Amino acid sequence: MKKFTLLFKIMLISAFFIAVPQLTKAQLYINEFVASNDISFPGPENDFPDWIEIYNAGDEAVMLGGYFFADDLVDPDAMYQVSDTYPDSVTVPAGGHLVFYANKGEASSVLNLNFKLSGGGEQIGFWNPAQEVLDSLTYGEQTTDVSYGRMPDGSDQWQFFVNHPVMGFTITPGKSNITLKINEFVAKNDNGIQDEFGNNGDWIELYNYGANEVDITGMFMSDMVDDPTHYSFNPTVIPSEGYLLIWCDNTVDDIITDPDTLHASFKLGAGGETILLSFTANTIIDSLTYGQQTSDISYGRYPDGTDDWLFFSVPTPRESNTITAGPIVTDVIREPMFPEFTDEVIITANVTTSESVLAVTLKYNSGAGYVDVEMLDDGLSDDGAADDNVFGGKIPAMEKGSHVNWFIEASDDAPSTTFFPAEGASNPFTYTVTDWTPVAIYDMPIEEPSGLAYNTVSNTLFTNNDGSVSNIYEVSTTAELLNTLVTNGTDYEGIAFSINYDTIFVVEEINWKVVMLDINGNWLGEFIVDHSPGQASGLEGITIDPETGHVFVLAEKNDPQLIELTVDGVELNRTTLNFSSDVSGICFHPVWNNLFIVSDEGYSLNEVTKSGEFLRSWYIPLDQAEGVTFGETENTIYMVADRGGKLYDFDFNFDPYQPPTALLINEFVASNDLSYPGP
Repeated sequence: MKKFTLLFKIMLISAFFIAVPQLTKAQLYINEFVASNDISFPGPENDFPDWIEIYNAGDEAVMLGGYFFADDLVDPDAMYQVSDTYPDSVTVPAGGHLVFYANKGEASSVLNLNFKLSGGGEQIGFWNPAQEVLDSLTYGEQTTDVSYGRMPDGSDQWQFFVNHPVMGFTITPGKSNITLKINEFVAKNDNGIQDEFGNNGDWIELYNYGANEVDITGMFMSDMVDDPTHYSFNPTVIPSEGYLLIWCDNTVDDIITDPDTLHASFKLGAGGETILLSFTANTIIDSLTYGQQTSDISYGRYPDGTDDWLFFSVPTPRESNTITAGPIVTDVIREPMFPEFTDEVIITANVTTSESVLAVTLKYNSGAGYVDVEMLDDGLSDDGAADDNVFGGKIPAMEKGSHVNWFIEASDDAPSTTFFPAEGASNPFTYTVTDWTPVAIYDMPIEEPSGLAYNTVSNTLFTNNDGSVSNIYEVSTTAELLNTLVTNGTDYEGIAFSINYDTIFVVEEINWKVVMLDINGNWLGEFIVDHSPGQASGLEGITIDPETGHVFVLAEKNDPQLIELTVDGVELNRTTLNFSSDVSGICFHPVWNNLFIVSDEGYSLNEVTKSGEFLRSWYIPLDQAEGVTFGETENTIYMVADRGGKLYDFDFNFDPYQPPTALLINEFVASNDLSYPGP
């Protein structure tokens, strides 16, 4: 763990503060100020004035026109009234912050005050239009470009926010004072670290860059902008320069353990979304909106806490973000994502080095050993502009069904070498040249669709979303939204119909729950599928046997299972599936009555018997397939993908499975003296 300089500690200890209690119930605070601003924060006129920040801890915006400031608490003539000429400019939003410039009116703005602050120490007062004291303080000697503020916002605890040895200025004008950053995350953890239950969940790392520990008990984190308080932290303290990891696995009730491991009530979207860290429902500490992520590759700040973000082929949960020695390889892109036999595959990557010589090589293997392709930054190699650090290389078109492994090797004259992914040939990227492509692709009208079922009565599709608030959606076979059943469920991960199409079955992943609803979405009943306590990876698909009415569900990963139950929840059979480490959707073939199971990590559609015996597999060109169903005939199959929110329509023109011809040991002689001569 890094440490701050001695100056940092001395300044913190020597902080001096005398507070005058607030006399009203207003939730407006003098929250932070700088009394000697040299270069830390520019003002509206590109100057560097002193400044005072007001924090609104209330639930409603407050227009501060008519309010008063002063640097003298006893002289009424020193009070300066804020203009209300431009009310929007002087309104502090609920949970928000507003900065005023103590520059003695040297610039023309409604945010300017008619006094400056003394770096040697003085007073600051803040009054409402009735001249009732809202907040005031007397402060001691200040340091240039160092702010003094409440920690956390609106509290009675004050501290200096001094220069961080890596991040630089830590003043936060117009923002929360809480010294936390979303520092690193993985949104698709297939083979990375595991939680205490052995599950590979998504995760977020927080970093406390401040000089003091931060108690985050009761603060919030969310992946929904309209619900920032979705997950509330258990009692937790992050030490100075410390890191905290939170598993984002959609745990509904995060039980406190000793030692406590935090599990948030949402999952991260690998296709991109927003992460929020909040002090209150209205006060955001930090946030990040990110794009599509790659399995087992983290995205984080480098250096820690700064505004620069990089992809890390070697994630560093609970530790400082580090870059492995050698050239830095980021922003690796493969196009097309699912190549056909006529497609060349273009690989681009941003590669940089501090050395003078750099060589970048694309290495691919389609079965006959690795072939080297020089990657160039010349503007002629599908790399965009020349000399922009983006290198391009090309893998030639391959036959249908070809499996291609590939990685990037970057070397400089240090000398040092970097592989991407980090393990190089021992764990390369891979793709398969598809021999089965959809006849149509449609944009789904909902985010994160995660189940799919065809209704033969209405000739429409039903799907669900897998968010913390899940509902059911009826769509046409071209993905047009027809109806929404508002059920307010939790993390739906599969949907199916009863034999008579009068009952909808859905599964709640993290709760291991099967829920039964009528055709209008009204609750009929539910049952829990037996599972190990605390197991975070849960149910991922459901289908109904058209012959028996039995319920078949999937346990997602870590030895995925096929579980057969009665409609009352009585378990009849449980089989461990051995064809993939992950399963994500299930349905019955309408004629053969075998099961078809999709694996999003395996990019495969798999045919199995009702007892779980694997029969055969098809490669499917879908990224994060989450649901599968046959359509109006046995020759049409639909699949839905979480990432990108797509509906895929495939022709399914395959013959029934035929087992291989049996080969039997028919006769033998174990002691041949003279009965049968050899060759």
